Amino acid sequence: NTTNIAEATTRTQSDPYEHWNNILYTGNGTASTDITTSVNPEYLSIKNRSATDNFNIHSVIAGATKHTRWNSPTTAELTNANSVTSFGTGKFTLGTGAGGWNDNGENFVAWAAKLGGTPTADNSGGTTPTSGSVYIDDSISTAATGDSGNLVRLSANTVLGMSVGTFSGTGAVQTVMHGLGVAPGLIIVTRTDIAATVGVYSSAVGNTKGVILNETGAAVTSANFWNNTSPTSAVFTLNTTYNINGGDYQFTAFAPSQFISIGNYEGNANANGTFVPALNINGVPLQPIWWLSKNIDAVSDWLIMDAARGGANPIDGIVFANKTNIENTSDMMDYVNGGTKIRNSGSVYLNSAATFLNMTIGIPIIDVDGRIIAAR
Repeated sequence: NTTNIAEATTRTQSDPYEHWNNILYTGNGTASTDITTSVNPEYLSIKNRSATDNFNIHSVIAGATKHTRWNSPTTAELTNANSVTSFGTGKFTLGTGAGGWNDNGENFVAWAAKLGGTPTADNSGGTTPTSGSVYIDDSISTAATGDSGNLVRLSANTVLGMSVGTFSGTGAVQTVMHGLGVAPGLIIVTRTDIAATVGVYSSAVGNTKGVILNETGAAVTSANFWNNTSPTSAVFTLNTTYNINGGDYQFTAFAPSQFISIGNYEGNANANGTFVPALNINGVPLQPIWWLSKNIDAVSDWLIMDAARGGANPIDGIVFANKTNIENTSDMMDYVNGGTKIRNSGSVYLNSAATFLNMTIGIPIIDVDGRIIAAR
């Protein structure tokens, strides 16, 4: 009946593109260039597909024109007046952007996420956010609930399962609020005041090990990363490696949600590759739209693929988070309902006989009300 038809066309809680957007654009070298998105872009990753440029990260936490790099820790947080000049409603704006944002005639991929908004002056009241799209700007001198007191800024989207925040290093074990209400499965920690490695916590690796995002090495065992302590629904724990006294840090956290699956898989070094299931927090299969993986047993690159560049199966269009390389267009996998079928026989960074960490963002095959919404 007409009531059901109207209801079926208003799905607001099971569409990842209301929270995350894969964007392709061609640079024009012109200032004040607007790039349209399906979300209000409060987090951006931008990579030049045509040239060897850096992998640049922007967010409302740092502010327009400021960025960090996943591939290179040779500098601290940088400011470039010709990079991302503003975050708008359904768009972001670029300057002339030579060197990795808006080079004339070159092709780019950007991944945009909606967070919780731009933090304003201390709107949290010192409480731990647990639900909804929330944002805080504590600047607190005493510990908030579940936090060591060093959180400065945080913007979180608990529907997507992603937050970005900053904290100050203490040189001693401390906890930091992540704002997601669910224990994160992937946390990226970047130092912003000086050059340093980019550390990654993954639930697939465990709390006794860390992986370096700007390097190719296997997972390393050390209590100095996460103090052998798993994240909770409120906080994650740091020991000393990414918590140097007086250091300034930014983190990006991802948690299992109705759109995000985080885990690991075993490669089989076979052209009839491994099937990697992707189930959301409710156990509903996902149709992938974005993929991250890393071999945790051996030297390999960090691989990112997405539905915007992949087109029809088999999916191609690889960029490496740890490199400046141009896009690799080799066929690698099929996106299917419920996960990914790898179509590569033995790539060390995708399907060698090893264990891989993995995160998938995708479309649930049914929405929160049980209606079918995805098929492939």
